[in-house]
Amino acid sequence: MTLMRLGVLGYPLISIYLWPSRADAAMVNGTIDDGFGDSVTNQQANYYPNQSSWYNKLSNVDKSKAFDTTYTCVAYIGLEPIGISMNFMGRPCRICLFGYSDRHSTGTAIYVFFILANFNNSLTHNTANFTLDNHEPVLFSKYVGMTQYNVLVFSHTNLSNTLHTLNITTAAGPREAIYINFDYAIYT
Repeated sequence: MTLMRLGVLGYPLISIYLWPSRADAAMVNGTIDDGFGDSVTNQQANYYPNQSSWYNKLSNVDKSKAFDTTYTCVAYIGLEPIGISMNFMGRPCRICLFGYSDRHSTGTAIYVFFILANFNNSLTHNTANFTLDNHEPVLFSKYVGMTQYNVLVFSHTNLSNTLHTLNITTAAGPREAIYINFDYAIYT
């Protein structure tokens, strides 16, 4: 028998390998970058009404201060909504022997970061509605005179362990410009 040839160490090694893992789930963060997408699933954020409405070059935004040196923004005047939609699935993994994960699960928290910038070197209205899983929208609104990086504009914790969809939308009046600069999101 093969087990007999392992000698004195054979039984303890086999026993450790066969024991069920007693470690708790470890929460792992994923990121959704504006340009590179989801670090876990590789899915891209969906920009609407179309990608060409959005851009990634402003003279007063330093790309080196943006997450992964990218950002996606829009300056918008109009009555139709413009926005970003993203799904997120986390991956809390059960810690197993030798650190291999043995299950995947779904996101339980989300944190969204913008670059708040002054568009055309003037006081600029940065505003967006955040709608998570068809719940009531949460408004973020701030006038900005100086560019600010890594600004937490929305967070939600204690989410159920299911697939989640976050919609970031805005609609401006016919005379007011709205500015959104999405940098990245972190989810657990």
